Amino acid sequence: MTTNWTLMRTSAPSVLPVSLSEVKSHLRLSSSDTTHDANLTLLIEAAVERLEQDLDRQVITADFRVTRFNWGSDTAEVKLNKKAVCSITTVKYVDVDGNTVTLASDKYIFDKGRCSIFPPAGTTWPEVYADDPNGVVIDFCAGYGPDASCVPRLFKTAIMLGVGKWFFDPAQEGSALHSQEVAYERIVALLARSSYP
Repeated sequence: MTTNWTLMRTSAPSVLPVSLSEVKSHLRLSSSDTTHDANLTLLIEAAVERLEQDLDRQVITADFRVTRFNWGSDTAEVKLNKKAVCSITTVKYVDVDGNTVTLASDKYIFDKGRCSIFPPAGTTWPEVYADDPNGVVIDFCAGYGPDASCVPRLFKTAIMLGVGKWFFDPAQEGSALHSQEVAYERIVALLARSSYP
């Protein structure tokens, strides 16, 4: 039986983890100069997307859904395939009769450190209807908090380094800003460690 899965974000944050004023200060631009505001906002959004992809983590809290054919056959652990998971919203599955069942919260254990769920000790997952790509549907939220004040400083620094590199070298033709890319990669390596929250 296959254990293929898909992951999608079902709600996006309404705020950015780094403000326009923070970026302007980082780039040593006047706060009163609005000439580049639209471009800088776009670059902030792009830098956030890049960092989230590089780390497979959500920065500002958002909702996600993972769908699977089944629970998986190798282990009882069901990985949510996203880091910095805050909480589980619902766990649903299609039973052998084709009915969608919402699993009670006492029928699974959420392991925040592993970003996974497990059946309680001494139990197994319920049997799932065969060959349904949405046989198991798990809704959850992930991220460090609802606004920029919750974002760790290393995340903010990485985002601003990305914005600075793209702002000053939009065609990515020069090597003068190579050190910013190296600094970004080093921060990403630090954040990617399993010991980092």
